[in-house]
Amino acid sequence: MNTQQLTEDSKVILLLCGRFGNSPKKDLPGPLTTREYNIIVKWLKENELRPGDMLTPVGRERLQQAVDFQLDLARVKALLERGTTLALAIEKWLNKGLWILTRSDGNYPKILLDRLKQSAPPILFGAGNIELLSRGGLAIVGSRNFDPEAKTFTSAVARAAAHDDMQIISGGARGVDQEAMLSALQKMGTVIGVLSDGLQKAIVAGKYRHALRDKRLVLVSPYQPEARFTVGDRKSVV
Repeated sequence: MNTQQLTEDSKVILLLCGRFGNSPKKDLPGPLTTREYNIIVKWLKENELRPGDMLTPVGRERLQQAVDFQLDLARVKALLERGTTLALAIEKWLNKGLWILTRSDGNYPKILLDRLKQSAPPILFGAGNIELLSRGGLAIVGSRNFDPEAKTFTSAVARAAAHDDMQIISGGARGVDQEAMLSALQKMGTVIGVLSDGLQKAIVAGKYRHALRDKRLVLVSPYQPEARFTVGDRKSVV
């Protein structure tokens, strides 16, 4: 069982930006996008507060008195009141072997912060060796439908990279992505799989089980683990 202890900062970021459950409820406010969360970050810095302070009496009072706040205060407060739902979601995710990183965590991949800056996802869900996220690598992505020649080429490149101790980074989708990942893992290489959906299912898939156990694979996603791919949700995080 995963015994990760989330900080108060991380819990608040999850409350503000996280989705809990398979589908949003129409009577509840939608979580903040990355752009909207950055407005919160700016406000926190201006008030010398951290995310976790938003649940303290001082933080609540500052929020209540906020002037020229660029977000709907009622929406922000409603999101912060999802504590019970969050606790249940966290317990479920950790019990399934997942871990959670937020931009407030010291082990959030520095390479993402350096390159993406404020566009870095506020939340990352994942399973496997977190340390791999701090390494570079060769990105291989492509079509879900590919011919035998493309499959052979993809496999050869991934195997050669693994032989030279170069990490493979791919998207985990059927086709080129999975071929690259599995070929590298077969050569005992290390792999980062950045998933757009289905993280919860992926971590129990037989094709990944041994590599996750051996710490040669990390699967990561900015979307909640049960999420199914929808264009609308993917637009909402940017």
